[in-house]
Amino acid sequence: MNLIKGPQGQVLLAAKDRVYQIDPKTKKASLRWVFPHAADHDSYIFNYRIERDNAGNLLFLFPDDRNHYTGVLMDAAGHLYDYSPVLKQTIDVSPFPDLLHNNVWSSDFRRNLYAFQQGGLIVADLQFYGSISTFLEDNPTRGIAEWEPDTYLVRSESRDNLITANPFKNSTAESLGAPVGLGHPLHPIAHSSILAKNGYWWYSSGNDLVRVDSNKVHTTMHIGSFFTKFAFLEKQVLALVTEKNQLCFFDLATQKLSSAMENGRPVVIRGDVNELLLGKGNILWIATLQGLWKSDLKTGVTTQIGHREGLRDERIMCMYENGKGKLWLGTYTGGLQVYDPGTGSIQVIDRENGLSNNTVVGILRDDDGMLWVSTFNGVNLVSAQGEVLAHLDEKDGLSTNEFNRYSFFKDSKGRLLFGSVKGVNILDPAAIKRQLGLSGELRIYLTSITRYDNQKGADSTQYYGFEQLGMLHLPAAQRYLNLSFALSSFVRLEDQTFAYKIEQPDHPNSAEWIFLENNSQLYLPNLPPGTYNIFIRGSDHRGNRTPTPLVIKIHVAEFFYKTWWFYVLCALPLLLGAYFWIRHLQTERERLETEVTARTQQIQRDKALIEKQAQDLQELDQLKSSFFTNISHEFRTPLTVISGMSDIILKNPGKQPDQEIKIIRRNSLVLLDLVKQILDLKKLETGKLQLQLTQGDILTYLRYIAESFTSLAGSKNVRLDFRTALEKLLMDYDPEKIRQIVSNLLSNALKFTPEGGAVTLTAETETESQEIFLVLQVRDTGSGIAQKDLPHVFNLFYQARHGNAYPAPGTGVGLALVQELTRLMRGNVSVSSQLEKGSVFTVRLPVTRNAPLDPAGALPERLTEPTLDTGADPLEILPASREGLPSLLIVEDNRDIVRYLVGCLEQQFNIAIAYDGQEGMEKAFEQPPDIILSDVMMPRKDGLEMCRMLKQDERTSHVPIVLLTAKADADSRITGLRRGADAYLAKPFNREELLVSLQQLIEIRRRLQDRYRNLEMPAPSDDPILQQEDAFMQKLRMLIEQNIEDARFGAPELGQVLGMSRSGLYAKLKALTDRTPALFIRSIRLQRSKELLLQKEMNISEVAYAVGFDDPAYFSRCFSEEFGLSPSQYRDSGPSGVI
Repeated sequence: MNLIKGPQGQVLLAAKDRVYQIDPKTKKASLRWVFPHAADHDSYIFNYRIERDNAGNLLFLFPDDRNHYTGVLMDAAGHLYDYSPVLKQTIDVSPFPDLLHNNVWSSDFRRNLYAFQQGGLIVADLQFYGSISTFLEDNPTRGIAEWEPDTYLVRSESRDNLITANPFKNSTAESLGAPVGLGHPLHPIAHSSILAKNGYWWYSSGNDLVRVDSNKVHTTMHIGSFFTKFAFLEKQVLALVTEKNQLCFFDLATQKLSSAMENGRPVVIRGDVNELLLGKGNILWIATLQGLWKSDLKTGVTTQIGHREGLRDERIMCMYENGKGKLWLGTYTGGLQVYDPGTGSIQVIDRENGLSNNTVVGILRDDDGMLWVSTFNGVNLVSAQGEVLAHLDEKDGLSTNEFNRYSFFKDSKGRLLFGSVKGVNILDPAAIKRQLGLSGELRIYLTSITRYDNQKGADSTQYYGFEQLGMLHLPAAQRYLNLSFALSSFVRLEDQTFAYKIEQPDHPNSAEWIFLENNSQLYLPNLPPGTYNIFIRGSDHRGNRTPTPLVIKIHVAEFFYKTWWFYVLCALPLLLGAYFWIRHLQTERERLETEVTARTQQIQRDKALIEKQAQDLQELDQLKSSFFTNISHEFRTPLTVISGMSDIILKNPGKQPDQEIKIIRRNSLVLLDLVKQILDLKKLETGKLQLQLTQGDILTYLRYIAESFTSLAGSKNVRLDFRTALEKLLMDYDPEKIRQIVSNLLSNALKFTPEGGAVTLTAETETESQEIFLVLQVRDTGSGIAQKDLPHVFNLFYQARHGNAYPAPGTGVGLALVQELTRLMRGNVSVSSQLEKGSVFTVRLPVTRNAPLDPAGALPERLTEPTLDTGADPLEILPASREGLPSLLIVEDNRDIVRYLVGCLEQQFNIAIAYDGQEGMEKAFEQPPDIILSDVMMPRKDGLEMCRMLKQDERTSHVPIVLLTAKADADSRITGLRRGADAYLAKPFNREELLVSLQQLIEIRRRLQDRYRNLEMPAPSDDPILQQEDAFMQKLRMLIEQNIEDARFGAPELGQVLGMSRSGLYAKLKALTDRTPALFIRSIRLQRSKELLLQKEMNISEVAYAVGFDDPAYFSRCFSEEFGLSPSQYRDSGPSGVI
């Protein structure tokens, strides 16, 4: 037995597995059970001891006959804690197995235990004794490898660079010899990793690879380029990234370095490399300060994973691949990022999730699958699911909290080594997890309950030790409860926290946890009536939570007059009937309302969805239809030129076809460029288009591109300037992609800038967030773009109206390609515009200098010519007008097509040319031709609109119109014919077919002349065209007859009344009657004179004056010429025969 004074003055008498507590004032004794699970312990307990510390805590020790130790800690408040784990730990780690056979004392029973024995005083440290150790404390370290069991090879920053040491024998560290190279001035040699492979140790040294054998002999292999990190792909081949950012492979057998190639170009890895890792599926992962790079060694395809793919921080310091192929990425400021290559998902583990620091420099996996993560603030233990379980720091035995990059290693015995600014820390993961409680279960115990005791009629406190309770019943008048509890943990009691929640059994998980901080008591006053489950949980000083909470079941009684059955008995007769009836009505109404509301909402949703889908399908169909129509036009136009010019060359074998070959070549390039744009856009959509970056002066290249458009701008009388305030700008750029961007923007600007306008290409730089950008602007003075079209100009297949004009020819691909290429180069493009003032397209590209420098700065041997047609104006090669040939107006915006048509038709027609529908309409009104040959898709005004307006105008309604276009489908033909076209030919066309069509229309016009030649009004026709011309002729006769007596009313006056020019009237009447306006007026006058002569009411002179002849003799001559008889002869031949 043991007798000791308690913390509150009571006397404690210990006997076997219990303590008798004696109150010296009342002389009453009470019994307390202190031995845990006493009912299960059968052996005899002997040598019972009690020890007390300075704070009044009592330690009860139970050594049994099997040399097993059981301990219980009672604090000053009387709470009990299981102290057995610390006893086992102390025995396990102490070199003195009989430590607890003698007196034990501690100042706080938390950190240190002091034991007295025959050999003297023994101090047992309750930190991670034997689990954490440090060697090379004065050396900041980098690479670590295992030289032999318990001996390590370390790269140091402050000593001989390469050191071997056995920290378990306390032997002196030994230098392995000076490394071969001196390294790179910007990359210290200590930044290299050490790899053990093929029975050797390998590390990088400047431009060399060094191999060390077991005899400490260094062998140098010259790589030829500086590198730091490398990885073995197979036994004799390793991968590395050179200082030129090229991914290379080094063959140890041949000692040859080769570059990884993709699409004929070396693979470039941007950013400083921190680690290379050969992963599953023969994938080489490369961690850099500019993202994660994935190189598929099977296909040779290399891709970058960065911000756009979801990485919060691209600066990757280290990485680890788990068994499922997921990559754990340690970043500079973003914590851990777990990347799943299969789904592309990224899980972030940072300080918000419990990580001690967001700078992660090392990741190691222990034998149980848990991850140990070194940071700039200690080491974290993380589960395989990403839960931060614990954090180790200097207080736990680490030499420092700051750990180094490239300095982490797991040895053959499962120990984890982390290099820091103060040496290498060795961690025993199994022992640490065991001491952290991760290998065992943290438990919470109920120590006492104070409540009202019905039998005693007063409050009663019961001590329950480590037992759970059954149901507690509280009377209605005393509804209060005071609970005390404690954890099985013995360390840092002041940092323990507790929480509780109260739930009804039929509503589990309905309440939130209420935190008590460090308070291990819970007082519950005025509990409402009912049955409850009180859950109590705790967390130790490291945040480890009890997996199973303490559950206390209580039932609080209610006063009988407030019970539900009392009210039910009182109101049952009335309530039952009313309740069921009202409930039935309410339920039915709610059901109907809910059903109606649900159906209404579903109908509305379905309607909105159907309307949206229909609109989307309609828009998509319109876009596709527009695209295929436009692409057909863009293909057929150059094919027409190529086919036609080829026929000309074949039919003229003796002629030197220089001009024709140039035209064929130019249109071939047009086709090639169009196909290339479409293919590039498709590659961009599928992610297969890669940048081919080179470093050079981009201003020289931009000036070269601008100069290639000088000829085109000159042919349109548009001023083209390239302006920059920079003398030189070295940056990474893809020449082909830059050409496509700038060429598309310049082509568009020149296309929509009128004659006399200006197009300017400017290049400047600007800085944003410490990043430099190249800003390119293409500014024009064209018709501008409507504000409603601006958000859509970069959409695929979209064609905006420029100003009030019709959409210009094109496919709707160019600007979409510009946007996608700009995004590919991590830039952006925007547009601003005002109608009738012009547009400004702005391209912003980041300025980087990571690609290989092109020392020659050479320009490409051939820059693709602008896809707009250029060359001599066909107006300059038109032959002189020839008498007797019909006139032909060609309306076509493609000058090569015009040249071909002129070559085909110049022998049969006098040709005039217009380059768009507006100009063609103006020329037709000014001088109506005998026939018009027009394209359909043209700027300003298309051929269909021009055809409609010409056919509706009296001045040109008679002119036959042939539409010559790439729109060859039936709907387009029908549309053209409805607009008044007389014929419709599809490109590419047959020259003979064109000639036959034109000749047939000329012949039709001759038949039209026969209809009106005799000046008599023909019989009515069902043909709308004849009806229109009949109306014109009738109007013409009426105007002449109204002014028939006016001798001064001639062709000028008639044209003025009709609103037609003199030449227009001449062409119109010549086409319809084969007479000039003067002859036509004279013929009408003479026709009227015949009627007057037959009436015999006037003499011949009076008749002459009545029909507008001033000279009767001239009248007689004209009458004879017209009818073959003199006026007198005609009168004599009349019915009366009287003059």
